[in-house]
Amino acid sequence: MTLVPAVGHAQGEHARRVAAELLVLRGDLRRSSDDEFSLQQKNGLSDRIIGSLAGLDLLLRFADQEAGHRPQPASHRENVDALRRSHETGSLNDRDNGLARLIAAYPLHTTILTPSKATADRLSSARKLHDELCAGCHDQPDLETERPAYNLFGEARRLSPPEFAARLIIGVRGDRVTGIDNPLTDRQIGNLFAFYRAGN
Repeated sequence: MTLVPAVGHAQGEHARRVAAELLVLRGDLRRSSDDEFSLQQKNGLSDRIIGSLAGLDLLLRFADQEAGHRPQPASHRENVDALRRSHETGSLNDRDNGLARLIAAYPLHTTILTPSKATADRLSSARKLHDELCAGCHDQPDLETERPAYNLFGEARRLSPPEFAARLIIGVRGDRVTGIDNPLTDRQIGNLFAFYRAGN
């Protein structure tokens, strides 16, 4: 099946959500084979990967519909099922290639979220947001749980800028675990991105 990109110059919310999910999914798949993570954490990653794959076809169709590429958005079930099968059978090359094709077709536009200049005002605003919304769980995470709220300064150093931006988007948008309902603007997320990358 040929993939038609769902994004143009401006990126809608569904396109951004699916693009971020794809980058986080790729990162979670890499983490799941990393010896740095405990068996308990790998179990949590496995649950998140299964959940991601379960909703991926729907997210892709929403992104297609939002972009207006098709009157009736095509199902991506075949591609998603192939990803799931290759993950379950351990066919890492097939899985990684399939995911790379989706990431190329649905790229995350991070320009607005990755400011080139971290001004004092932006960093100060981000520090307040961090203290109010993030510090309680992320500053001293409980690493004995399946889904720890990792230290965001450490994650900003460890991850590539696109993956870190994607994780901020998904974390702020919320999921079944966090339950946060999109409280921040793009500028605020961009400020947080700059703050964590600056290591303050």
